[in-house]
Amino acid sequence: MGGALEAAAVGPWVSVNLSAWQLQDPGLINVIDDSLRLSGIDPQRLALEITESVVIRDVDAAVHRLKTLKSLGVRVAIDDFGTGYSSLGYLRRLPVDILKIDRSLVKGIRTGSEEAALMRAILYVARALRLKTVAEGIEGLEDVRELRGLFCDYGKGHYFSEPVDAPLVPRLVATQWPIAATDSSPIPIAAFRAR
Repeated sequence: MGGALEAAAVGPWVSVNLSAWQLQDPGLINVIDDSLRLSGIDPQRLALEITESVVIRDVDAAVHRLKTLKSLGVRVAIDDFGTGYSSLGYLRRLPVDILKIDRSLVKGIRTGSEEAALMRAILYVARALRLKTVAEGIEGLEDVRELRGLFCDYGKGHYFSEPVDAPLVPRLVATQWPIAATDSSPIPIAAFRAR
């Protein structure tokens, strides 16, 4: 987790994926707490990502565990939202900050399909619940324009950058993040993804 926390020092936040096994690990809280303390990174700059499938297995247990994680001050994100387990109803129960919308729905906004309608509905509900949204799989400027028009907060995809190793993130942020921050659109789109 050390490399990811170093990358968090230069961008808006860094995300770390957690597996179902890791989420259930009794030592997870201590590992994250120790990592944050040793690195000196503001906990708000760390987002822990879980997939819908991890949550759906046992919603009550997931809610309890996520509340414990959030007590450390970190953000919690649902990754790949819209991939088959989606339930807008359980979103209000989950202590999450960020909703990462699956690339299949982003692809749908280009075609005007049912996915586009789902994307609009998800973004509307997320806004009502005060969740930040990240659209995954952005491939072109038209995607960016559409997503800004739908009030999506952030995005990631090959349009901005191929995945890069953590040591390259500061240079990427220095060259691309100011563009997003000064864009005339009220909704910035993130410009990098670290792997």
